[in-house]
Amino acid sequence: MRLRVVLLVLVCALFTAPLALALPPARVKPLTPRVTPLTARVITLKPRITSLAPKHVAPNKFQVGTDVLFAFGSAKLSNQAGPLLKQVVSKLRGEHGGTVTVTGYTDSIGKKGFNLKLSRQRAASVVAYLHGHAGNVGYKAAGRGEADPVAPNKIRGHDNPSGRQQNRRVELSYAR
Repeated sequence: MRLRVVLLVLVCALFTAPLALALPPARVKPLTPRVTPLTARVITLKPRITSLAPKHVAPNKFQVGTDVLFAFGSAKLSNQAGPLLKQVVSKLRGEHGGTVTVTGYTDSIGKKGFNLKLSRQRAASVVAYLHGHAGNVGYKAAGRGEADPVAPNKIRGHDNPSGRQQNRRVELSYAR
């Protein structure tokens, strides 16, 4: 039995020794740190909100961007809304002659049902403010959600933040 084991070990050694001798030694490259130089680059940032004033879009209609009036996903008027809505009140006192319709819009982010509800709530918040500050004027609140966009929410399948910002708006219309 011992003879068989010795022979088996010798046979294995004869076959594996040439293989071990034929293999080249492993080459290991030492690691060298790479330093990438940084280059300074100045970019121009575009303002997200270009104008806070209500924008006339027709002789008896103007728009107010909701980014100033409300926080994202909220129907509660922001602190910045007061001065802007005071401008709306002064325009209404000078120009309107009937019921003022306040229509809220959203962008296309989120579910349609949520956006529709949010746009209605935002219109109702603006009506509540106007009713308290503009006297005995008739008001009607409406919400259209993401319907009737004034700019594309996406361009070639990619998000368009500028377009979405334009679509988040409140429109006020009245009879002359």
